[in-house]
Amino acid sequence: MSSFVPEKQHLRHALLFLFNQKKKAVESYRLLIETYGEHAPSIRTCETWFRQFKNGDFNVKDTQH
Repeated sequence: MSSFVPEKQHLRHALLFLFNQKKKAVESYRLLIETYGEHAPSIRTCETWFRQFKNGDFNVKDTQH
């Protein structure tokens, strides 16, 4: 198993890629779990990002809260 631990922004890029591949959030979540295991984002996080992408916001950088 790889020792690679993805950063949040890497995972967001992966979600954007899967969104552009016309995958659903739940399918994307499953693929990320298969690939990154415990380091994958939650299903809720995937759904949140997909909602943002559907609204036309493709910024994957961290924003200040």
